Amino acid sequence: MITFRPMQAQEFAAYRAYFVPDYARDLVENRGLTLVEASQKAAADLDAAFPDGPQTDAGQTSRQSMLCILRPKSQIIGYLWYEPQRDGEVAFIQDFHILPAFQGLGLAKATIFAFEARAKTEGFKQIRLRVAPENAVALHVYTESGFRIGGIQMVKSLLPG
Repeated sequence: MITFRPMQAQEFAAYRAYFVPDYARDLVENRGLTLVEASQKAAADLDAAFPDGPQTDAGQTSRQSMLCILRPKSQIIGYLWYEPQRDGEVAFIQDFHILPAFQGLGLAKATIFAFEARAKTEGFKQIRLRVAPENAVALHVYTESGFRIGGIQMVKSLLPG
């Protein structure tokens, strides 16, 4: 059984250590930034969303939530960051990560279903997220969990190279 709890301040460093390089890679691949620029932007975006770490006053961040994903015995298996959008009708998943030691065990799909139940109790009518088209594993998890493509974001770099 998958459960969630708010991330504690002492856990934020581990999240940051995963998130900044991961998001930076995405920015390099999809926005044409250098790795240095992308790393700076990733860190700045996380700091802007959570200036006081995971305990940032919800009023400052549009009620963004940073959760630890747990399985029995309160073992952290990953992270889920989401924020309400469209007047609270949509829960937009900003980031969802299952730690490497727990990947390939069906826990991502179980987490999506558990989050769906949580989102319903919070009054959301829809869950949305963005996934890179080359992330075949994530696309598989999301489509198997009932997500459908709701649009296609396209990018064309104007930078040399």
